[in-house]
Amino acid sequence: MKVLFMDKKTRVQSMLILTILVLSCTGDDDLFFLRNKGADMPVIVRGNKTSGIFILYLHGGPGNGTYVWENFFKETEKQFAMVFWNQRAAGESQGNARSGTMTIKQFVEDTHQVITLINQLFDHPQIFLMGHSWGGLLGTAYLVQHTSGISGWIEVDGAHNKVLGAKLSKEWVMDFARRQIDSGKDVKYWQEALNWYNTYKGPLTYTTRHYTDYLDNAHAYYFKTNYRFYKINDYFFGRPNGFDLLLNASYSDRTMQDEIVATDLTPVMNRITIPALICWGRHDGALPVELAMDAYNALGTENSKKTVVYFEESAHSPMLEETEAFNQEVINFINKYKL
Repeated sequence: MKVLFMDKKTRVQSMLILTILVLSCTGDDDLFFLRNKGADMPVIVRGNKTSGIFILYLHGGPGNGTYVWENFFKETEKQFAMVFWNQRAAGESQGNARSGTMTIKQFVEDTHQVITLINQLFDHPQIFLMGHSWGGLLGTAYLVQHTSGISGWIEVDGAHNKVLGAKLSKEWVMDFARRQIDSGKDVKYWQEALNWYNTYKGPLTYTTRHYTDYLDNAHAYYFKTNYRFYKINDYFFGRPNGFDLLLNASYSDRTMQDEIVATDLTPVMNRITIPALICWGRHDGALPVELAMDAYNALGTENSKKTVVYFEESAHSPMLEETEAFNQEVINFINKYKL
């Protein structure tokens, strides 16, 4: 394992790395840090680096980090390298990411810095971007500004159009509530949900408690079951410390929610002309499946080089619920467009 610490100018510096973080990276994993605008952001590279093909994973949230998602790309890692970057105020990132830096513009800059470091450290590999949920918004925002140096775009249940996404999500949960009432299940609870949606006029954000509660109870995120990623030991001995994860996620949600919920990138997505794979869980209630075609139609990529794949047994995270099928779609896409 190589451990490097780099600032924006990519100067190698010495520092003490938290033992718990270093021990979590084993074998041929590479760990380096990007320091930019008050944030120290770890980047882990693992998999087949000799392939010369790197997939930069843009995680959701904002604030969630990569820890719980890294286990779902093992098959892809056999052929290509996966890059797991913890964004500012996310996962195991440290530093002092002040609220003024918690903007889409700043995250786009951070993304560019990560890509610059990958190119410098690994001799300019072929890079594909993959963005899940909020990462779908971030990747789209990056690509409408930086049209060169990326070989392909993979959006996974992404938030490229959060304005439409919130509207569709509201309709999705209300429809779920009506079906529950019609079948006599938890009638009081779901009638209260309908009443709340019919009277609430504010934005639907991640800190709107009723909204997130109703999403959870409607199985909007997970089709098969409600997953519990963290056990009690993870909060004390995991990577990252679970309490840091919770604090980062809460801070990111609070500082960025207003900008995110008002974002619709479809008017400028015609600037993106690289090959694109759009992956969506059929049962996603947080960012419903209609957004897949919204992305397809907005992209400037020619039709022969963009594809929508629906995962029939998944909600918001097909890499989790249909891991094998998801990895195969990613592998097929990259094999088609690698140099």
